[in-house]
Amino acid sequence: MKRLVIGLGTGRCGTKTLAALLNMQAGAHVTHELFAHNLTWEIAAGFVLAMEREFRDNDFRLFGDVALNWLPYAMLFVNRELRPIVLQRDRAATVESLLRRAGDRDWWRRGVTEDADWFQAMPTYNNTMTKREAVERYYDEYYAECRELQDVFGDRLLWVRTEDLSSEQEQRRILAHVGYEPGEMRIDTGLNIRTKGEFKEVISG
Repeated sequence: MKRLVIGLGTGRCGTKTLAALLNMQAGAHVTHELFAHNLTWEIAAGFVLAMEREFRDNDFRLFGDVALNWLPYAMLFVNRELRPIVLQRDRAATVESLLRRAGDRDWWRRGVTEDADWFQAMPTYNNTMTKREAVERYYDEYYAECRELQDVFGDRLLWVRTEDLSSEQEQRRILAHVGYEPGEMRIDTGLNIRTKGEFKEVISG
C-alpha cells in the first residue's frame, strides 16, 4: 500500500535526519522542506493539492516531505493514508538552538527585524514580548496544536522524541508506522544530519 507522510517539528529537532531515514528506504521519495519558506503559515491549500497530486501520480511506495511549516496544513490532507510524524526535542534545548540559528533575524515578532523569507513561514507574535518569549510561545503552541492533531489522527500519527531518533528501536518504530516490514527496514543509528552553523553535517546512507 502506498503511504503519504509528512514530518512535523519546530525546527532544530531532527527534521533533516528524519527525512533522510525515510528517504533511504526502498521505494521511498521523502524530501526535506520541499517548498521551503514558500509554504507559508497562512494556509494556501494549493500546496496540499500539489502533494496529493504527486502522491497519486507517482509509483513511489512512500512519498512525502518533512518541514515545520506543514503544521497548519495537516488537517487539510484528504488522503486517509496520511501518516504524520511529530518530532519533539527538549524545550530548553530547542529554544536555545532556534535563537542561535536565527542570529540577528527575527522570524517570530511582527515589526522588529522581519526576515524576508522565513518570516512568512512562521507564526508571528506581538513585538511587546522579547524574542526569547516569542520562541518559547512558538514551541508551546506548536506542540499544543500537534496534540490536537493526535486527537484527530489517532494511531495514524506517530510522536517521536528527537533524543531517541538515532536508536534502532525508534527507527524501527518509525518505519513500521509508514508500512515497512522488519526484514526490509534500512536502519542507520549513525545517521545524524544537522544544518550548518551549529553542528557538523554528516551524510550517511
